[in-house]
Amino acid sequence: MAAAALPMGMWLRRTGTLSFPAAWVVRLFLHGLAVRRRSWWWSLAEGVQHNPYTFPVRVYYEDTDFSGVVYHASYLRFLERGRTEYLRVLGVHQRAIADSPEGERFAFAVRRMAIEFLQAARMDDLLDIETSITRLGGASIQMVQRVLRGGEVLLTADVTVACVIEGRAGRIPRWL
Repeated sequence: MAAAALPMGMWLRRTGTLSFPAAWVVRLFLHGLAVRRRSWWWSLAEGVQHNPYTFPVRVYYEDTDFSGVVYHASYLRFLERGRTEYLRVLGVHQRAIADSPEGERFAFAVRRMAIEFLQAARMDDLLDIETSITRLGGASIQMVQRVLRGGEVLLTADVTVACVIEGRAGRIPRWL
């Protein structure tokens, strides 16, 4: 039985993780799409491309430079957290990738990232990292990410993540 098909209590006992209700609703919605259509991978794209996932991040002292403004490289960490948590909500966990059931070890690596810095964030700001999948390919995923403070856009990023198997580009495994 797939994790998305399990009742909430059974899923929590089986995985040992707690998922907030919005993530559970997304998982059920995507599971329904996958069952109704022939290609679950493209169904996943249809289900998520117009529904961005938002992950909150608080700016700490360690994220800033001497003036209290977020250091530009800190945004890369914020974006990585947003992508990782978005995939987690979709049922793709880093541990599952590392312990692939088919024995192939693979990872996702950022292949391309174009960032536009629009405004600066400051210490103690509460930011929202918004992530949307715009295209799913056989070996890559394209995403658009934005960093927002309130409703104000501070940064936009176009990201291409590639599947890497044993150090080389490869197709994203079907079980994923």
